[in-house]
Order: sequence, then C-alpha cells, then structure tokens
Amino acid sequence: RQMCIRDRTIGASSAGGVVSDDPEVASRHLVVACERGVVSVEALDDAPVFIDGARLAGQAPLGRGQQLRMGRSLWRVTNARGEIPPDTGVFS
Repeated sequence: RQMCIRDRTIGASSAGGVVSDDPEVASRHLVVACERGVVSVEALDDAPVFIDGARLAGQAPLGRGQQLRMGRSLWRVTNARGEIPPDTGVFS
C-alpha cells in the first residue's frame, strides 16, 4: 500500500493521521515529518520503532533505502514516483 505522508501521525487511531491495521501498533505510534526534502521520524509515548533493526530513540532522519518497523509492519520512504531518495537522503 502506498501513501503520501507529510508531517503525519501513524497509528491505529484515525485521529490526525495514517491508520495502520497492525494489531501491535499503538493508537498514536509515530510522527513522520518532511522538511527541505529530508524525512524524519519520531516515536510517540515510547512506542517501539526500529530503523534497520535498531530501536529509535528520539527523532531521527530516514536515509536511502532504510526500513522502518512498527509492530509487524515494515515501511520504506519513497517519493511520489516510488523512488528511494539519493545517497544524501534528500529528495529533489
């Protein structure tokens, strides 16, 4: 499933964001932000979020081809054309 995410909350609740049907995802699990072409993520309320297998602590940018895991779900950031960002992590 593809979604356009910009400054959105991801979680099990439909309030203010993208809804995940993963039973292991909290109602407000994660915030995704995009500023100047750099995508960053931040876990909410100490929800378990992993980037390439490492637990997220605070806010972190998502780089080229990195995978984000919440619950049982794997996510990958692409641009609207389905392309992963260049090595810089910045979309043009």
